[in-house]
Parts: sequence; C-alpha cells; structure tokens
Amino acid sequence: MHTSGGLVKVRNTFVMVLLGLALNALPTDIHAAAPPAGSAEESLQGSITVCFAPGTTTPESCDQTGVTSFFVSFLEVGRVAWDAHGNACATGVETIAVPGTSVTINQETHIVGRLSDYDPTTQSGDGTGTGYSGGKCNGASFDDSGATVRSTASFHFVISEDGKRLHSILTSLSFPSEDIGSFSISGTASKQ
Repeated sequence: MHTSGGLVKVRNTFVMVLLGLALNALPTDIHAAAPPAGSAEESLQGSITVCFAPGTTTPESCDQTGVTSFFVSFLEVGRVAWDAHGNACATGVETIAVPGTSVTINQETHIVGRLSDYDPTTQSGDGTGTGYSGGKCNGASFDDSGATVRSTASFHFVISEDGKRLHSILTSLSFPSEDIGSFSISGTASKQ
C-alpha cells in the first residue's frame, strides 16, 4: 500500500523525539552555567499521520483534499550523552510500523540538540533538535560525515524523581521536504 516513502520520512520524527528525551536528562540546575556532563537511557512511543496523493506513494500535505492518510506507530529505545555546555547527541533504534499491515522498518537514528530554557522551580523546560540519518555520535559531539538532515523539532519536558526520571512531549515537528499531519509522541528517560 502507500507505505515505504512515508515511513522513511516518518522515521525522522522519532529522531527528534529521541533528542527531546536526551536533553531532558540534563541535571535540574540549568542556569547560565553549563550543566555537568551525563548520559541517559530512554524509550518513547507514539504515532504520526502521513498522507499521500490519491492512489500513489507520493507524500502529500495532509491539508490537501482527497489525500490518503494513515497512522504510523513506533517504539524507540536509545542512549544520549550531553556535555557541560548543554550540547547533546543521541543514538537510538526505531521500530516503525503501519498498524494492520506487515510493513515494519527498524533503523538507527541520530539526534543533535540543545536545551533552550529551563525553570528550576517547576523543573520543566524546552529544547530543540535536528534529526539525521548517517553520521555518528561521539559522546555529546556529532560527526556529520555522510549525515543527511531529516527533521527538526521542539519539545517540552518535566523532570521528576530527584532528577532521575524525565518525561517529554514533542511540541513541533517538520521535515525539509514535506508536510505531515497530526502527531502524538512522548517518552521517558532514566538518568545514568
């Protein structure tokens, strides 16, 4: 059916979510000074609506009339590292599937991001990131050799359990070459 092109595009979404979770693992005392370096393990899940021109596998804006749309579900697990300057790099493995079909994609993703703001009173904040296919994380640094930008996103997070557990939700998502429909992506991270 209308799956492979949309699933490849959708995987970029998951890269951004991974970044959101990664940045959420930062310590709770984030001010002008850089946070101490660290790492976290994470998991996330959600869905996104992908649309195609009628009768094709050509991605189309979900705002257009007559498009064929479907939900893609996913589960992702990964690890993130961040440095004392608030930079982060995450690597994860995604499983993306079209419910009700045999279409499933498993792939590695990388996210490079930065914390935007943090309120220590509410232990919540926001961040942004860029998802890539290719490249390689070296701790919190990213080697972009052979990397291609797949998506950009922003997220909101809340820290709990004395800074050891983080909850995040994606608040925006975009792909360089196409529009997507609604999405719902959230996750948790456990600080190491």
